[in-house]
Order: sequence, then C-alpha cells, then structure tokens
Amino acid sequence: AGFCTMINTDSLLGPGALGLSNDLFPANETALFAKPLYAQNQDSSLTIALALLNKGEYDTAIARAKRFINRFPNSSAAYEIIGAGLAMKGKLDEGLSALRKAVEINPRQGSALTKIGDIYLAKQEYDAAKKTFLKAIECSPNDRWAHQRLGLLYEKEKDSRAAIEHYEKGILGTDPNYIGIKVNLANLYNSAGRYDKTLKLLQALITKEVKNSPAHMILGVAYLGLQKNKDAIREYQIAREYAVKDPHAALALGISYRAAGDYENSEKTLTEAIKLDPKWPLAYYQMAETFKADQKFDKAMEYYSKVAELKQLLPAKKGIADLYLKQKELPKAIAVYKELIRSGNADMETYDLLISVYQISGQLDTAEKWAKELCSRFPKNAYSYYRLGIFYSFATNYQEAETQLKKALSLSPNDISILKAQSLTCIRLGDKQRAINYARQIVKINPDDIENRFYLAGLLQDSRDTGAIEAYREILSRKPDHAFALNNLALLTLESGNPKEALRLAEKARLLEAGNGNILDTYGWLLFKNNDKKKSVPILQKAQSLVPKNPSVLYHLAVVYSETGKKPEAKQVLKQLLDLKIDFENLASAKELLEHLQK
Repeated sequence: AGFCTMINTDSLLGPGALGLSNDLFPANETALFAKPLYAQNQDSSLTIALALLNKGEYDTAIARAKRFINRFPNSSAAYEIIGAGLAMKGKLDEGLSALRKAVEINPRQGSALTKIGDIYLAKQEYDAAKKTFLKAIECSPNDRWAHQRLGLLYEKEKDSRAAIEHYEKGILGTDPNYIGIKVNLANLYNSAGRYDKTLKLLQALITKEVKNSPAHMILGVAYLGLQKNKDAIREYQIAREYAVKDPHAALALGISYRAAGDYENSEKTLTEAIKLDPKWPLAYYQMAETFKADQKFDKAMEYYSKVAELKQLLPAKKGIADLYLKQKELPKAIAVYKELIRSGNADMETYDLLISVYQISGQLDTAEKWAKELCSRFPKNAYSYYRLGIFYSFATNYQEAETQLKKALSLSPNDISILKAQSLTCIRLGDKQRAINYARQIVKINPDDIENRFYLAGLLQDSRDTGAIEAYREILSRKPDHAFALNNLALLTLESGNPKEALRLAEKARLLEAGNGNILDTYGWLLFKNNDKKKSVPILQKAQSLVPKNPSVLYHLAVVYSETGKKPEAKQVLKQLLDLKIDFENLASAKELLEHLQK
C-alpha cells in the first residue's frame, strides 16, 4: 500500500526522551550485585541504599553508599549506586566517573557498564554507548537492558538485522504485558515483510484498551501486508481514536480503506489527513493513488500535480507516468520517465520502470540500453546489475543474466532477491545443484521465511533429493496449515511406500485448498492408490475442470477411468493429453495405455 509506520529512533535516543528517570537505569539487586561481595553479606547498608535509590531518594542513597566505601574502599557495587544516583540527579559526568571506578575495581561489572552506556546515550555519544553496551553483554550475555539499547542504536544505524537480533534478546524474560521495544521490533519485522512475526509478537498484547496509537498502526501494517484488510482497518480506526489530531493515523486508515476497495471512505479519511496537515505531500500522493485505483484519472492527475507543487517532483512525476500506463498511453509514460532522467531527479526505480515499459512493449534493444545506463549511473549499487540480470533473463539470455547477477552478488552477497534470481537462472541453465545451493543460502540468511523454505523443498523434490521430505516437514512444523507443503509431502510419502499416510496428508491439504486443481489431483490419485476408486473419479473430474490442460491431472483421470471400466472416457482424455504435445513424467505410460485401450 506504499505506507509503513516508522518509530523515530532519533527522538527515542535523545537526552530529552531519556529524561534520566528511574527507567534509565535497571537499578535492582540482581543488576547491581551480580557477584555478591563478602562485605555485602556483613552489612545491610548497600541493600538499604539500593532501596532508597529505587524510591528516588538519591542524595540519601549516595550518602549511605559513600559511608560504605569509607569502610570498604574496593566496593564496586557502592560506586555503582553512587554513579547511578548522580546520573539520576542529572550530574552525568560525576556519575560517569563513579561508574568507571566501579568497573576499574571489577572489570566484569556488567551492570555498571550498562549504566555507563546509558549515560553516553543521554549525552548523544552513540559510538561510545554502543561499544560500552557490547562490553556489558560480554560480561553479562543475558543483560536484556543492554540488548534493548543496542537494538535502538542499530535501528538508528539502519542495521535492521542486528537491531532485530538484540531486540529479540532484549525482550526475553520481560513481563508478558510489557510493550516497550516490542513496538520497535514489530516495526522492523514489518519492514522485512515478516508480518506473521509482528502478529505473533503484538496481536494478543495490543488490545483495543491499549492506548498506544503507534502499536495499533504497526499491527495495521502487518494485517495490510497479509491482505487482512478488515483487521487492518480495525487497528487503524483504533489508532485514530487515540490520536485524533495525528494525520498519520488518518492517512493509514485511508490507505487501508483503499486496499479493501472502499474508495469512498478512503477519499473521506485522506481528506481529513490533508486538513490536519495541508502541506504534507504524502497525503496528497495517497489521495491521488485512491483516485487512480477508482479510475478517476483526472482527479488523480490533479493531486499528483499538487504533490509536485509541494516540491516532491519525483513521486509526482512517477505517479503521473503510472497514470499514463494505466490508460495504455506508453509514449507519454516514457516521455515522463525520460524527463525525470534528463532533469537529474531520477532514482533507480525511475530507470526500472522505464526499462519495464520498453520490455512490455517489445522494444528489447532499447530496454537493454537503459538497463546498461542504469549500471553506468549507479555503478556501486548491486540493484543496477540485478536489474540488468533480470532484463537478460526476460530476454532468455540466461548466460549473460548469470554474469550480471554475479556482479550484483559481489556487491551484496546476502541479498535474498539477488540470490533467488541467480537460483532461478541456474534452473534455466540446467544446473539444479547450484540452484539448490543458492536456495540453501537464502534459507540460512532468513530461516523464518516459509516461502523460501518451500522454494528450496521444491527444488530438492524436483532433483529427487531425499532431503525434500525433511524440508517439507520442517515447513509444516513451522506452519502446519501450509497446504502446498502438505500436498507435496503427500506425493513423496506415496513414493516412499506409505499410501495411507500420504492420503492423510493429501486430505488435510484438500480441506485447506478445496478449490485448487493440483491439490485435488493429488487427493484423487491417492484415493485411487488406497483402493477407493469410486470416490476418486469425481475428485479427479473436478480437478480437470479447474486445470483442464494439466498433464498430471489428465493422466491420473485416464488411469482411473480405465481401471473403473470407463474405457471410452479414458481414451478421450488420453487423446486430449497427447494433443497438448507436452513432455511430462508419465508421457510414455500415457502412450502405452492408449495403445492398450485401442486394441
């Protein structure tokens, strides 16, 4: 839908946002007394000082800790209490000095290092903060506070993978009702397209009563990404209730209405977003998108023009070009893209769209020229070579496609889109093993992506690799209702000599996807293999009606017709199959069966 709610980590990390409240430091006995000292067992002074610190009585806590140091000069815990108290009072440099003393006495005092990191955050010394939090984790690998802060820092650096890793560790052991950085983590899941993980993280936690507008909006993004438009609308409506003056909530709701095909409400709420912020280009842009979706092209053009007036020339012009494409006015769209390129305002997507227009219009030489120019314009960007590789794949020049995709991978070796494209290219070049190797790399990079796991399993199955069975089982352990994994595992289970178990899997797949011809084909065939020939006939007939030119379906139906005494029907289906002139696994058997029936 072109919208993603973002949490502003700059404001989260700024000194005003930190505020030096009790929440800044995890002041509790576990954190402060990671390694109890002999002196602590002899005197309750530090325990009392800690309690005072937690109650906000900083001066008294500091005084007690100082008296303790007079008796026990090497008490790192006492210095930590003093440092925390001073920092809470806003005396950051003095607090830092005391905390450094704590670490000097006990270099493994992870909790003191965490507090030092927090002070660096408050002072906006982000590099020093990150180094300190990493040291704290070396001392205390389960320090969830340090992990949380590292997550924020890596998110600020736009290192999503590292941010997710630390956020996930940071929420371990937290109260089930804790929201905090779960919102940040869910936002990163959304950015990575991992919407299921967002729902798992927030769905039960963010109820209607939770007055956290960003959390509801992030849930809405996940629902929208999973095409659960009604749920997305509900979450955006809740967000808007709690943030009536926030144009972002109205904008998001307008987008979700458009995704659901409710253009009237989309227009209404986007109008409210514009009223809340009359100089917000994105609101005008989304209104144009709604008019475009509703095929009100003149109104869409009007709002794209307003976006341009607000000095957002690139999205405005790309929107106008898309309008021309919707109206099949390809020369006008091409002219707009070229105008953007000549003006120097073009981004990589502009080139991509121009190349695509030339491709769909059959002007492959011109498309190639612009794809090469993209590489010249952005020579250090992996996407340039990826796009050129995709062009060559479109043009069926797979050898050259592989060459360009290798260049892209040299610049971005862990880019899943490039790896997937290279894997597909290897398939077209007939190198199944390399295709599998790329697919394995993809799964290793993002083990939670079910569809990439399914892609790998399919390659293994096609290559007769016994690992396919385990690959499908792994998918089903993560997503038990994956109908296509159930279907394919059923076929492999039949091949391994267990028709009853295969039928159980196929029946479950059929219940999930009763309108899919391929799944009905598997179910009908397995009924036949389990000697339920009578029941298999209508199932295979239904499969054929859904996919009338599928050779597997036609072959299976012909075999069942033949075995149930319907020889004329079997011959008719076999002739229909052979007329397709398609090479498939059972072609020889189909010809042999037809010869037998014609005797």
